[in-house]
Formats: sequence, C-alpha cells, structure tokens
Amino acid sequence: MTDRADVALLDLAGCVRARAEITMPGMPRGDLLDAAASFGTGALSSLGIEPDRLNGLGIAVAGFFVAPDMVNPAEELEDWALVDLRADASRRLTMPVVVENIASAAALGERLLGVGSRYASSCYVNVASGFGAGIIVDGVLMRGRHGNAGEIAGLFPMAGRATPNLATLRACLADHGVSTTGIADMVARFDPAWPGVEAWLAEHQPSFSYLFGVLRRTLDCEALILGGRLPRVLARRIVDAAEWPETTLTDRRATRAPMTLLDVASLEPDLAGPLGAASLVFHRTLFD
Repeated sequence: MTDRADVALLDLAGCVRARAEITMPGMPRGDLLDAAASFGTGALSSLGIEPDRLNGLGIAVAGFFVAPDMVNPAEELEDWALVDLRADASRRLTMPVVVENIASAAALGERLLGVGSRYASSCYVNVASGFGAGIIVDGVLMRGRHGNAGEIAGLFPMAGRATPNLATLRACLADHGVSTTGIADMVARFDPAWPGVEAWLAEHQPSFSYLFGVLRRTLDCEALILGGRLPRVLARRIVDAAEWPETTLTDRRATRAPMTLLDVASLEPDLAGPLGAASLVFHRTLFD
C-alpha cells in the first residue's frame, strides 16, 4: 500500500504459516523485495521446512495496470511505477513472481479466509487512500482485458459525486480538530466518536449507496463486501445505512428483483492483500 507493506507465507492447504510487516520509508522496490524473500526463507527455516519449498512470490500493488505486470500507482510508490515488476522481481529473487492489483488480491484473500468464503460471486470494495474493487465470479477472479476490472473510483466524478476514501476522511477529521500523522495512524487509533466522522458520513454515504446500486445492477453478484483499510465499525454503519433506489418505486407485479447482500470484510487489509497475492502463485504456477 502507499504507506505500508506486509508479507504472508501461505501453504497449499490455505493456511497462513507466518506473516510480518516490512514497511520501509519511501517503499524502495529492491529492498522490499529482498525483505519479502528473506522473510519467506527465514519463516520456512523456523518451521523446519527446506528453503527450496518456497514456490514463488505474489506482489499486490495499489495501482492500475498499463501493461501486463506493469502498474501506475500513487505518487508514494514511485519506485514501483511503470516497471515490469514480474520480470524485475523474478531476476532479482530467482523465483516465480505474480503481480496483481491490491484490491483484486484482497478480494481473493477475503474469498479464501474471510466472509467472502460464504459467496460464490462477490465484489470486494477496497477503501484505502484510494478506492477500488476486486470481483469474484463463481470463485474465480475477474481481471478484465487489461487487469483493471474493478477500477471503480472514476464512477464518482462522472456522476458528480464525492469520492469516499481515507484521504478525504483524514482531511475531514483534521478540519474538525483531530490530528493524525497519516492514514495508518488514523486507522490504528480510529474512534467513531471523533468530531468529523459524522460530517464525512453525511457527505459520502450517498456515494456509497450510489455505488452499491451500480455494482448490484452490473454484476448481479451474491454480495458486495465493504473492506480495505476502512475501520470496520465505520464500514458497518455505511452498510447498514445503504439505500436501494427501487425501495421507493412501485413494485412490478408486487415482485422485486433478487437483492444483493451487503457485508463487511472480516480480514484486516494487511492480511487480505498478501494472502490473495500468495494464493495467485499457486493458481498460476501449479494449476494454470
């Protein structure tokens, strides 16, 4: 993510064997890749497993794809921008590498070990410093032609609506006298009673309701799962307050279309993203 990096060691049974935070100032690509590889081999050693059992590395980055394995992320991740990440990391680490958008990876992680496991088809809405989504259809990640399925943030300005993300939440809190050192600090200390929370909700709840309606009509999935780094107590309020437009319309033959469920992610984002990225290594090296 823009201000945090996490790693997880996953086995073929879907068990997380070890995990760690490896955040570094400036998020240097080479150093983080080395740290991830060292974590993997070190964790294997501590578990009494031979290092050559490490099957590969999955990389999940907050950014959209501009070419296969090449993303255009936020400014904070300049060192990860417009580079063939799979080729670069494969050469550096001499192991198979898979690259994915972080919202799609988090959707897979939630599907594996979170509330997403309840649904064959779902859309994971990833609220962080930016805004995106990952789409699961019949248990399979839907990537789109360029890997950018779920780049939904652009829907808000097109519809003349405010874009809800944690950067705007932090700014709103600051306007109401709540000081934080960054998104990570805000999320770690989040208090739903802080002044500014209600103002942010009032401005952005209509955007969430609009988005849920759009996703329901376009995807017809079982559930929309609100997650990312959004504090779960805040996510629950948003989900509970969501409005479906057809509830104000006359029923056709007293029968409405089947509803899509709204749910809140159960996995924290520092696990969901790495978990999904790691699972892709197995998918694309063992099962493709």
